[in-house]
Amino acid sequence: MMETTIRDMEDADREAVIDLIWQLNLYEDRICGDRAHSRKAAAGGLAANRRRMSGHGGVELVAEVGGTVAGYLLCVIEQADAYVHERYGQHAYIAELVVAEGFRGQGLGQKLIDAAEQYARARGMPSIFIGVLAGNHPADRLYAHLGYQTYSIERMKRLD
Repeated sequence: MMETTIRDMEDADREAVIDLIWQLNLYEDRICGDRAHSRKAAAGGLAANRRRMSGHGGVELVAEVGGTVAGYLLCVIEQADAYVHERYGQHAYIAELVVAEGFRGQGLGQKLIDAAEQYARARGMPSIFIGVLAGNHPADRLYAHLGYQTYSIERMKRLD
């Protein structure tokens, strides 16, 4: 595998990251059937990610392999609900993680997660969360392998 660099996302990466989010939407749609298929929706997803970061902060990271942006991660700092012990009031949350199809299984996801954990530790976060779509077994296996434990489960019922 070529040399991999994990770095902050730059403005010049925008189009490549939109393409990655688009790939993620198409991949997840095969699992859950509710993801938008358009590149325009992916661009809207990137804009939503940036709005989400504006609350308490966060970082957008890319994995670059041989000059190609092959992965993207969004880690945000969130405020927990009032019922959570004060010590855990703020936490990091990996809200978006995608690796381009041709680069999956080569450790890029793990490298991006490692960088997000480093970012969170440097900011004194006591914990970091990551979500996974039910049925995304490769991602779920990776997160478990990296020490992420099930914390909560959301259930959904379609009403249409």
